[in-house]
Amino acid sequence: MPKFNINKSVTQDTRELIESKGVTPWNVPYKATGLAFHQNALSGRPYKIGNALILTMQSFKQGYTDPRWITNKQAFSLGVDFKGQKTTKIWGAGPIERELADGTKETVIRGRLYSLFNVEQCKGIEEHIEPLSLPDNFEPIKIAEGVLDGFKNPPEVSYGPAFSPCYIPKLDKIELPPKTAFHNEELFYSTIYHELAHSTGHSSRLDRGLENTTRHYGDTAYSEEELVAELTALTLCRYSGLEKPVDNSKNYLSGWAKAIKNDEKMILRAASRADKAVKYILGEGVKNERS
Repeated sequence: MPKFNINKSVTQDTRELIESKGVTPWNVPYKATGLAFHQNALSGRPYKIGNALILTMQSFKQGYTDPRWITNKQAFSLGVDFKGQKTTKIWGAGPIERELADGTKETVIRGRLYSLFNVEQCKGIEEHIEPLSLPDNFEPIKIAEGVLDGFKNPPEVSYGPAFSPCYIPKLDKIELPPKTAFHNEELFYSTIYHELAHSTGHSSRLDRGLENTTRHYGDTAYSEEELVAELTALTLCRYSGLEKPVDNSKNYLSGWAKAIKNDEKMILRAASRADKAVKYILGEGVKNERS
């Protein structure tokens, strides 16, 4: 069995997250729970930044919403059931006993891998830790809610703690975390506006060919569709009197800067499509792309 390479693993997971979700682990658009940091469930000690990135990516991949973890050793000690579960590797320093030339032993601190389980992987852990719950502090913004309510023929919108924001063209469905999981109301509305913009490209609406076109992160088709969604979200935020978060935009649009070098018409073409998307969401009559 090949030796585990934590640097290679982190790099691969980061690339996978960027390509599949359009987001980096250091700039996620929402918080999973009221706890700010990934931490050990028993000691409450937060993990260092590098390990926190690893745990964030694993949470994205597996849908964990609780940022608390226990070591393999702690899991055995508590007697929790983790049958069939895989651990997540992090890097830390710990005591290692070694034998000296004269036969005596000494304990030294060395870097080593630790194996962790998320608490959601462990049956019976609830007997040892307090439950977490999201704060119920979302304050709807009237004009923004009006935009959402006014969207005729909308896609299905599902909220779940394991969801990351996305639009699924083949299902005509938007998946989002709970509203209270977002850092603030502006970020929630900006995010749902972005996903609603994508949904206007469905064949039942403006028909931008989303169901039948394969898009890869960073390619021209992907970049242009992201630009349409971002311009639509920006316009709807302004319409709603909201400030659109900038960091999220930079993260989503990191791929299309390269694409516009090869297509000087992309920006204005995307802007034209975004204009149609805004009008469609606001209930103004517009024809689809293929009519």
